[in-house]
Amino acid sequence: MIAASAYVLNVPPDRRELILDRADENHYYPTRVAAEPVPFFQHNKRAALIVLASFENGAITHVADGRKGASARTGLVRLNMEDLQPLKKPVRFGKLKKAVSAKFRPHLQRGHCHITK
Repeated sequence: MIAASAYVLNVPPDRRELILDRADENHYYPTRVAAEPVPFFQHNKRAALIVLASFENGAITHVADGRKGASARTGLVRLNMEDLQPLKKPVRFGKLKKAVSAKFRPHLQRGHCHITK
């Protein structure tokens, strides 16, 4: 059995506009695609991966279908995001931390994290 995973991506402020523009550029394709280099993480490429992306300090603002891509540089891997969609209302990290088990809370305090359930 392959476990589904989530990746919490805190998008650096200097990359936010570029990634959102890139996702919007692909409106003529069936899905909108954007990518960001992130620290290497273990993930079975056949398993589902959802990206919870933060384009605003302290909150999850977007969700996307994720896919772990090729190495980006030493210690980095490409995180591909398809169909990046804004949430109707951002979810504050504080509220999210209260909702998840204590096991996952430390992961949410880092900028980039991969959570497997």
